[in-house]
Amino acid sequence: MAGSSTKLRQLQITGSIDMSTATVTAITVDSTMLSASNLQQDMNNVRKLIEDIKGSTNWYDAADSDVQLADLTKHIDASNASAAAGLVLKSGIKSDTDSTDDLGASGTAFRKLYVDDIDLNGQGSISMGGGNRIDLDANDDTSVRADGADAILFEVGGVDEVVIASNLLAPSASDGAALGSTSLEWSDLYLADGAVINLGNDQDVTLTHVADTGLLLSGSTNIQLQFRDAALSINSSVDGQLDIDADTELEITAPIVDINASTSVNVSNDLKLDSDNSIFAMGADANDFTITHDGTTGATIAATTQVDITAGAASTWHASAGDLTIGGASQANAVVIKSVEATADAIDIIASAGGVEVNLGDAGGTFSMVVKDDADETQFSVNTAGAAYVQGNLQVNGDNIADSSGNAAFTFDGSANVRVNGNLEVMGTSITADVANLLVEDPIVLFGSGAASSNANGGFALASGSSTSNQALVFGRVANDVWGVGKKDVVSGEVTTLADMSLVDLRASRFQIDSANDYIDVSTDLQIIAAADILLDPAGGDVILDGNLVSQTDNTDALGANGTAWSDLFLATGAVVNFDAGDVTLTHSSNTLTLDAGSNFIATNISGSLTKLDDGTDYIIAGSGIDIVTGSSGELTISAPSGEIKRSRSFYTVTGSHANGQNLTLDTSSGKTGFTNVTAQNNPYDALDVYLNGQYMRSGTSAANGDYTVSPEFAVASGSFGAADIVFFFALENGDIVATYEHDRA
Repeated sequence: MAGSSTKLRQLQITGSIDMSTATVTAITVDSTMLSASNLQQDMNNVRKLIEDIKGSTNWYDAADSDVQLADLTKHIDASNASAAAGLVLKSGIKSDTDSTDDLGASGTAFRKLYVDDIDLNGQGSISMGGGNRIDLDANDDTSVRADGADAILFEVGGVDEVVIASNLLAPSASDGAALGSTSLEWSDLYLADGAVINLGNDQDVTLTHVADTGLLLSGSTNIQLQFRDAALSINSSVDGQLDIDADTELEITAPIVDINASTSVNVSNDLKLDSDNSIFAMGADANDFTITHDGTTGATIAATTQVDITAGAASTWHASAGDLTIGGASQANAVVIKSVEATADAIDIIASAGGVEVNLGDAGGTFSMVVKDDADETQFSVNTAGAAYVQGNLQVNGDNIADSSGNAAFTFDGSANVRVNGNLEVMGTSITADVANLLVEDPIVLFGSGAASSNANGGFALASGSSTSNQALVFGRVANDVWGVGKKDVVSGEVTTLADMSLVDLRASRFQIDSANDYIDVSTDLQIIAAADILLDPAGGDVILDGNLVSQTDNTDALGANGTAWSDLFLATGAVVNFDAGDVTLTHSSNTLTLDAGSNFIATNISGSLTKLDDGTDYIIAGSGIDIVTGSSGELTISAPSGEIKRSRSFYTVTGSHANGQNLTLDTSSGKTGFTNVTAQNNPYDALDVYLNGQYMRSGTSAANGDYTVSPEFAVASGSFGAADIVFFFALENGDIVATYEHDRA
């Protein structure tokens, strides 16, 4: 630092300086050794600079008089200085190279920075320590700070007011800040297409911009646009309907009010036209049909064509005073009153006690009152000569139709119908109806009403219902409360009974018996369906089948039941009883019953003079005794469950000669050596009996006390007899038969 230069930059300096005496020892700058004499003056200048910064000559750490220049910032510490509380700069500090040096470092950062009239220019970021905040007033209650959720909080008066986060500018709490005030209003608000204004804590009301169209007011319930109070509102109570509600009056003021309703306009109460001489007009031209107020108490109905008045129920059209006059435009025009409903009643003209008067002219004239149909055909007419004409039916609701002499004799000719609304009584002997079809509309037709008696064998007959000549198909009573279907001659004379009919077949799709759940039906097969059981009780004692008796479902139905078993079962010669699709069969043949069970056969409680169980090689014959014969060279094993007596017998033929004391190894041809046919019970009753040519041999340890021994002795620790040889104490000859009999005598 020779000369007037006071610029500092970062160098790698090693060595020591005694700051109290400015003594320099072994100083190296960037690996270059500098002599003490050349640096003495520069160090004096450095010390003078530091004293100027510190404001005192006693600024170094007395406990560490050697100050390393490489760690200079550590020793410029206000806590080690006695003259001042902080570091005082008498002139500015700047870096000698732009954007190169740091103020502080990671891990050794400055705690606080106090400045007045700051002008902070630069690039990059500012990292705030502590609470990540920038205080803006003297009492530190107005600030800007960042929190851990990537948000910026604006504090005013010690309260967080506004938060800025990703795509969010909001108050710090719900209902916490206002947008503008009563005296500080915003000028304009600009929102993008589709913007939504949400109202309410749970956003229950929204106002949405519909691009290039308008605004959409919506919400979770019936949303209203209210005026003054809740009684004045515009809302939509259901989808597709707009409601305008007012508790007193809805006023629309305009020269013309145009209501375009494609279906109808409904008015729930009175529709009033308050002005005199007002006109209610209808039609595309607004004048096709008009009702015009005459300015006082009357009105005129006018139409450019015709006026049709139709009522859905009884209606009255009358004048409260004077006559009601209906007339044509001139004498040549008729007055027409007609009913247009095809199913409605006729037109009634009802008068008071004075009656109805139709004046057709004088008695000698030919004027007529004519009733016509839509085809302009005359249906009824009465002329002044007294003649009446009826085109269709003549209906009389009175008791009698009589001529002037009081006789009720009438002749009806032609094709017209005769209708009687009351009862029709014919007092003659018979009624002849010469018609193609006789139609009776009553739901109940009663026969024999005047001649009925108890147990009368009546009915009805169809003359052409039988294939036999002069035989009618009849349906009637044949016994007490019994109906029959048959055929009988009812044409030749009077018939008073049908009990002697010849019964015939009766065919139906289904016959129900007593209820809908009990019936006889045919669906390919004849079915007898019963809600409960079907009881067959033949008087002859037998139910005879001409076919097989088969269960409907495999392995479901039983033949007999507990408590209602069959007594006997009779099967023909050669009968076969099959079990489980024939895997086991029981076949009869000439006093023999053969049981075929495949590879498995178990039989119990079989009795008879001779019973033979034979698989073709081995068999058991039970007669006066029991013979068990095995045709194979294997063993005959008699076994039982655990805890019961167990038997195992083996026969061996001696091949060659065996000297006295020579071991006899048995059954090596089948891969077995010794006796492993039974399981030891770990008790002293396990035994092995040995026979030679049918003679029982005595076991011992030598010829003096036995005929044979087993070497080695039985080993039962492993749970079964171990491998062993028989050692006889005498010589064996070729062809001797050795039999072993292992058993558990427990």
